[in-house]
Amino acid sequence: MEKGKWSKLGASKDDMGLWRNGLLYCVSKAVHAMMAHLTHGLAHSGKNAMAASVQNSWISPGFPAFVAKICFFLCYLFTS
Repeated sequence: MEKGKWSKLGASKDDMGLWRNGLLYCVSKAVHAMMAHLTHGLAHSGKNAMAASVQNSWISPGFPAFVAKICFFLCYLFTS
């Protein structure tokens, strides 16, 4: 399913078996939580900054929706 989405975005498998479109590699949704943690960082960047950071360097179609859900949950959890 993910490979189909990547393919629709112009990505294909390279000689090493990695999916990419030009210089951008595709990121599986299995690592979305890790990417959210890394992009959130010490600056406590918001969901839009987190999504933009990932989309500038990677192809990950579902990441903005994932980060919107996780940010809402975490901000609610830690501010309540």
